[in-house]
Amino acid sequence: MEEEEKTQNIKLEYFDLKQATNDIGDALGAKEKSIAGAKLFGKTLFNTILFAGKTAVEKGKEISEQKEKHFESSEKKLKNLKENGSFAEKAAASAILKDRNIED
Repeated sequence: MEEEEKTQNIKLEYFDLKQATNDIGDALGAKEKSIAGAKLFGKTLFNTILFAGKTAVEKGKEISEQKEKHFESSEKKLKNLKENGSFAEKAAASAILKDRNIED
């Protein structure tokens, strides 16, 4: 039961692409260079996906905070936020208006 209440917090780190690039230069022969190049590609892809995931989580939190902040706002204010607000404000205003079944 206690194990279910605990949440796992896994911290993922970015790969060192400079080292992976150096590995290509240090490789001898076509086979080793190909393997080192594939590793560099994989590490670059992983770093890109990790960055996108972290950014999406941050934006999701921002949108949630903005939705809570503006939940009681008037329709006029929400439409103004949807037009002129930050990304998080626009997304939150759109979600609130959708929940209220208000179309533009």
